[in-house]
Amino acid sequence: MSKTEDSKEGRRPAHRVRAVPDTPRREEQRAERRRQLIDAALEAIAERGFAACTVYDIARHAGLSHGLVNFHFDSKESLFECVIDTLAAEFRAAWQLALQRSEADPAERVRALALAPLDKAICSRSKLSRLMILPSC
Repeated sequence: MSKTEDSKEGRRPAHRVRAVPDTPRREEQRAERRRQLIDAALEAIAERGFAACTVYDIARHAGLSHGLVNFHFDSKESLFECVIDTLAAEFRAAWQLALQRSEADPAERVRALALAPLDKAICSRSKLSRLMILPSC
């Protein structure tokens, strides 16, 4: 098969789509972009609420095009699932750290678990506002 194809204008190179192999750097960039979009979604939800938040709002907060949001996430709902998963992972990590730091006494462990969500990394105005918006929808 020839590397050219016929057209009305004459012979021209045939266009071939080559899949670019994923490299560690490319995967790292993709993960960083997804994290950027998740953070932007958190901001947009805090600002507009879950129901009123759009892909355009998220893209604006991220400083990206809405097409890039759609490239990384199938839908607004799948992005919001990642947002919820991210918040849950942060809480889980805080609870695990609290348990690791606590003493063996069961009462002390329960106290540590109860106070873990009040950690500054978890208990911020923006994260609390996000959490209050999500369950109500």
